[in-house]
Amino acid sequence: MPAPYLSLASFMAALHVGEPRALRALFHYAPLLRDQARRFGVDPAERTELVTTVLDDFILH
Repeated sequence: MPAPYLSLASFMAALHVGEPRALRALFHYAPLLRDQARRFGVDPAERTELVTTVLDDFILH
């Protein structure tokens, strides 16, 4: 869990209210996800959309 969140539940609660620190922590993972998409052969033109979809789905679920 990203600091200062002690559990997934507290991190998710912060995301759901739009806490800036939680959103920054979530989007901190975007470069890693883009790199993984590259490694899996995702077309460069589709990587950003894929990463956004993955992060959006994380928030929604």
